[in-house]
Amino acid sequence: MGYRRELKRYVLKFEDEEFSGFECVCGSLSVDEFLELNALAGEMMSSNPDVEEVGRLFNLLSEKIVRWNLEDDEGKPIAHGPEDLRAQDIDFIVAILMAWLDGMSVVPGPLPNDSSSGGTSLDAMTTELANMSRSRPS
Repeated sequence: MGYRRELKRYVLKFEDEEFSGFECVCGSLSVDEFLELNALAGEMMSSNPDVEEVGRLFNLLSEKIVRWNLEDDEGKPIAHGPEDLRAQDIDFIVAILMAWLDGMSVVPGPLPNDSSSGGTSLDAMTTELANMSRSRPS
């Protein structure tokens, strides 16, 4: 009899009061999906992003959202397909992406004194996405 591992689910946490009452649960990423997400996020942050490549980022996120409680102005549930994500405010989607990445990141223990290691690529990507969200012109 072998070991069957259940896929991890992340209940996203939002610090901003704007998200009070919003619930979103996302699944985990495989290593290949993480590498793809990292590349797609880099593409999104480039000076001339490829629209199709950035669209793949929304596709991946929508595939990994297990459930959310987002409703329209009339109280009707909004689905979380790629088109539904694209119809939302970019700040909202970046906040979901950031919360998901935060939920997946593991805080490592202290490094040995002789280590000169810097941040991980996940740390760098999270920082870049946060900066991108904050630096958008109003």
